[in-house]
Amino acid sequence: MRYLDRITFVRLTPGGYDPTLGEDKPQTEIKTTLDVSITDLGTDRAQALFGDYKKKRKVIRLLRPYKEPWDYLYYKDVKYQFASHTDLKGKQTLIVEEVKQ
Repeated sequence: MRYLDRITFVRLTPGGYDPTLGEDKPQTEIKTTLDVSITDLGTDRAQALFGDYKKKRKVIRLLRPYKEPWDYLYYKDVKYQFASHTDLKGKQTLIVEEVKQ
């Protein structure tokens, strides 16, 4: 299997008031980019797993499990959120769904 696609995991760090500086800190994004293999989730499989086939979902296969917490990811400048996952013998498979902005 070729890992030719690239995704960017994004984790949001909370902003808020910093009492030592006396000012508000903005919310920041921590980004991590990985090479992956991506395919579309078929309509029959989406219906069987989620009971809905209308949302755009992708199956993402990672060579090694990504253990860091993440809030969403980007693939080709489209935002996706977590839907499901499977961990297999050192590899990881994620199913994500598109977020309408």
